[in-house]
This record gives sequence, C-alpha cells and structure tokens, in this order.
Amino acid sequence: MLDAFTAIPAAVIWNLVDKLYEKRKNAALEVEGIVKQLTVAGDHDKIIVVIKLLVHEFAYSSQANHRKGGLIGLAAATVGLSLEASQHLEKNPRGAERLAPGVVEPESDFYLHRLWGKPSEDLTIKPKYLVTFTVGYEQKEIINKAVKKVGYLYSVLICDNYNSFTYNWSIGVLNVQTFKYC
Repeated sequence: MLDAFTAIPAAVIWNLVDKLYEKRKNAALEVEGIVKQLTVAGDHDKIIVVIKLLVHEFAYSSQANHRKGGLIGLAAATVGLSLEASQHLEKNPRGAERLAPGVVEPESDFYLHRLWGKPSEDLTIKPKYLVTFTVGYEQKEIINKAVKKVGYLYSVLICDNYNSFTYNWSIGVLNVQTFKYC
C-alpha cells in the first residue's frame, strides 16, 4: 500500500493545517493541482490515498485547524477530479450501515417525499428550510403554536423520545413526525 504522506508533500500538509486561512487556501490549491496531475496520469490508487488522508487524518480530527484544512483540501480534490469525482465517492457513507435498506435512504435532498398516496397531492412549492424541534410531552401546546406559525417555505420535523405510556422520557424510543403545509 502507498504511504499516505508521500502522495502530498510535507510542506503542503504543514500549510493545510496552519491557523492562517491564506496558507490553508494555497495548500488546497496545491492539492487540487496534485489531484489533477494524478487524474491525467490515471493513478487512481494515489488519488484514493490522498482522499483517505484528507478524510481520516484531517477532516475527522479533533483539532479545528486540521478539520478546516481537511475540508478545504477535500473540496480542492473534488475540483481537481472534476468529472471523475463520482467514482471516488464512498458507496456507503459513514453511519449508513445502520439504516434499514429500502426504508431509510443514506442520502437525501431533505425534501419530504411520499410513502403512499397520489403524486397529485404533492406540494407545488418545495420548502427551502428545515426546522427541527426536539420536544417533550409537556411542551405540546407551545410546539403546536410554533408549527402553525411557520409557512410553506419550511419543512417541519419534530423529534421526541416520549413513549406515550408514561410521562418519563424513554431512551429506547424515538418518535419522528413530519408535517407538510400548502
């Protein structure tokens, strides 16, 4: 396997995690150039090494500047890949392995899609915003008023973990409700 730190020069990595935005930006431009060269050369193994380096060593880091550098580096790598970016994406995004296949999709456009009914009942205007309320049973009246105030530009998502048998919160229960307004 290729060493991850040989794919990108040490000076570029050093600048990618710098606290100054200008240095991170210039390092990201270098990453873009490196990925473009690798794409032209057809060296897909090194491209995967670069992407994994940016994701695992930087984007998932606990240090803020490392995360910022990783994200701007990933954006630059995507620009460098241009039309070939889709073949380097993970087929199963992180966390998606726990989702029930066919019921919950790992990727979404955040619009409410119907599970049943007629397509003619769909909204003609797509909501632009998503508002989420995390609520308990005793907040029912307040949340009802708040939901009625939001307009057609909002999709409303209400999350609670009240199990409807007791007034206590239940760790094992999560109820999710969505509303559609016209």
